[in-house]
Amino acid sequence: MGNGRKYIGIWVENIGTTATTITCVSFATYDSWWRRKRLRRSKAGIVPEPLSRHPLPHKLGVGEQWQGAVNQGEDVEELLGTGNLWCEVCHSWSKRPAQVKFKTKE
Repeated sequence: MGNGRKYIGIWVENIGTTATTITCVSFATYDSWWRRKRLRRSKAGIVPEPLSRHPLPHKLGVGEQWQGAVNQGEDVEELLGTGNLWCEVCHSWSKRPAQVKFKTKE
């Protein structure tokens, strides 16, 4: 990936007690913590094909990890600038996506 582009790395680990399948990765922003709790996104976008050796959907056993990357284009850069960008990973063992707030390295 040494082409001068910026990428966002995504690491997922199954810390549960049984296998699960990662089905999709998306980004979202929320206007408030209450809207995030209720999954009322202000802006959202799905990542159709994250860069990874293991394309989605991908089965994760207990303790296994999946790694992917997303090109940090202008649209993602704009959302990162809000300081309120969340990564959401949908998987087979929950109706709600696993969420983590993006941290920027400057």
